[in-house]
Amino acid sequence: MKFLRLFISTVLAVAVLLISSNAFDGQRQMVPAEDNIDLFSDDQPSANTDEKEEQARIKAEEEQRKKAEEEKKKEEQRRKAEEEKKKKEAEELRKKQEEASRKEKEKYAVDADWFDDAVFVGDSLTVMLSIYAEAGEVGDADFVCASSLGYNNALWDLKQPGNVHPLYKGKKCTAFDGVKQTGRKKVIIMLGMNDIGVYGVDGAIDGMKEFTERMLKKNPGVTLYFQSVTPMLKNKQRSDLNNKNIPEFDNKLKAFCEENGYKYVDLIPAVSDGEGNLVYENCGDPDEMGLHPSMTGCAKWVDCLKIFIGKDEEKNKKAQSSESQDSTQQTSGEESTTEEASPDNAA
Repeated sequence: MKFLRLFISTVLAVAVLLISSNAFDGQRQMVPAEDNIDLFSDDQPSANTDEKEEQARIKAEEEQRKKAEEEKKKEEQRRKAEEEKKKKEAEELRKKQEEASRKEKEKYAVDADWFDDAVFVGDSLTVMLSIYAEAGEVGDADFVCASSLGYNNALWDLKQPGNVHPLYKGKKCTAFDGVKQTGRKKVIIMLGMNDIGVYGVDGAIDGMKEFTERMLKKNPGVTLYFQSVTPMLKNKQRSDLNNKNIPEFDNKLKAFCEENGYKYVDLIPAVSDGEGNLVYENCGDPDEMGLHPSMTGCAKWVDCLKIFIGKDEEKNKKAQSSESQDSTQQTSGEESTTEEASPDNAA
């Protein structure tokens, strides 16, 4: 019995010891977990804060980008709307000008036979007009013209290398001699395009003045008609020749004509878009230089010229009529004064 009691006591002691040991181990294993929570508890909120700030920054940048894109889109829409508005206004102005031109043509334009005593002098633009004229729109007009001709190089000697003098009846001659050979008394000139790009506006005007002197010296008694240089397509302008210096030249040419009593014909309204650019349909070389006239452009050119001449002649007739009336009234007044002063009419 003693042995049995001893065995049971020993078993119980061992069991108690094992239970105590397990309990201690469990407690010991839980400590690191608690320690781990304590160790990372300070860092976890910081990581969450940084992540939130980064997300907020990305969101703000995205909103700013979207806002910038919206503003850019709105600006592009405003720009297009403004361009469309200008284009529409220019088109409306062009239509009004064409309608006005049509009415003026019906009222004032001279017939084609007016040009039977005329000669056109010019560069490659006038060469194009000579082709259009084959249909008889300018009657029996003659042409003394050549590509690249200008006021300045028209002054060159025939023997000078590189000269571009025109041919008349198959023989090269100066513009002055060519006009003389035609015997025409109305000289319609369009030059300057080739001068502006090489000599500038003032150099072109200087050449024009000397050209005029020589033309009149060689052909006394002729009537000179100076035509404005026409504009270029908007997208074909160059730094040396453009729709800014062309009208600058034209204005100086006009002033010269007014000062000296020559005829000045403004062709720009007939072929431009209302903003000083050549209308596409009036251009015969839109993919190249963008300044030569098409057959449509030539038609408008001739119509403008005919209207100008008709108006000019009507103005001259009115002026002559007014002078005649003034002369008649003056003569009548002199006769009345003589009668009153005669002895038969004395008081």
